[in-house]
Amino acid sequence: MRERLNPNGSILLGDVAFRTRAELQACRERSGSGWDDAEFYMVFAELQAALPDFSMAFEKASHCSAVITLR
Repeated sequence: MRERLNPNGSILLGDVAFRTRAELQACRERSGSGWDDAEFYMVFAELQAALPDFSMAFEKASHCSAVITLR
């Protein structure tokens, strides 16, 4: 992805996302039967570990969503 970016470009990911696995688990417990186990939910800390060459920022948008910026 980085090769496709313009200089100083960014990739924005807006979706259901949590800063940590613990935050995801807490939301799952609060959601009860409303939780969809078939969905994939991003965890910022895990994304950072998987893509160490990117600079990243996490901006919470709601109790279960965020915008993640990759540079």
